[in-house]
Amino acid sequence: KIFFLVDDSIFSDKKFARELFTELKKLNIIWTTQITLDIVKDEELLQLMKDSGCEMVLIGFESITEGNLKQMNKEWTQRLGERDELIEKIHKVGISIYASFVFGFDYDNEESFKKTLEFCEKHQFFITAYNHLLTFPNTKTYDDFKESGRLLTDKWWLQEGYTFGTISFIPNLLTPEELKEYCKAYKKKFFTFKSTIKRGRTLFKRTKNFMINFAFWFMNILFHFEVDKRSGI
Repeated sequence: KIFFLVDDSIFSDKKFARELFTELKKLNIIWTTQITLDIVKDEELLQLMKDSGCEMVLIGFESITEGNLKQMNKEWTQRLGERDELIEKIHKVGISIYASFVFGFDYDNEESFKKTLEFCEKHQFFITAYNHLLTFPNTKTYDDFKESGRLLTDKWWLQEGYTFGTISFIPNLLTPEELKEYCKAYKKKFFTFKSTIKRGRTLFKRTKNFMINFAFWFMNILFHFEVDKRSGI
């Protein structure tokens, strides 16, 4: 079995993390979790995480565009150091990355999708998610979009006929339809057979663990055929 430890900040308490990884190592299991790139600052703890059975981590990069990161209050990630080097340090210890991105912030256009795809292909990520922004009520984003008249409907989650993939706001540099289509199109580009084969070879060099390699092929082939099947649900 592969276990997922649902914790958005597993390294916020390093003493606890060290104790946790030490105990997990005794169980001889494969596990994954969510992290931010700051873990790489403690390479000893990163190695202990790998030794305890961690084979993959989910990282919410959200965006690689400076303006977008500032808009979502995540510009602190740029102060951690060279992003490419931090990613390679995670890969070097044999841990794969599930990279997640959000599109629809004010600096996003088609070029943002192209650069993100190049970034993902450069680092040969295990899997990726290209999501569109959701303006959740009671958030600053929702309030700002409502005040500026960019919400297509105030209570979009109750809109008749609302389905997965529906864009509920007017993006700054794209139309709602363009944002929806680019999210689907560039996910498809990432999950082509050519990309999957190349990333699969890289993964095998990174780790020989049978279960994680099997999971890679299963998930990537599944996404190749079902990458946009949720749209319209």
